[in-house]
Amino acid sequence: AVVCLSALLTTTMVNMEKIGKAVKEAVPGTFVAIGGAPVTLDYTNKIGMDIYSADPQGLIDNLNKMN
Repeated sequence: AVVCLSALLTTTMVNMEKIGKAVKEAVPGTFVAIGGAPVTLDYTNKIGMDIYSADPQGLIDNLNKMN
């Protein structure tokens, strides 16, 4: 399973870590992907999420590479 989170404002980014960790705890093995205008690969790694993409097509490309 994959859960995708997107942020358009930096003020909403702070919740991504809490939500992502709650999802992973509730459903082990779930991949959490994040993106959105203010999100970066460094931030994705910092909060321990699995996949970063700057746009929806990039997410699809990353998911296809996982197979």
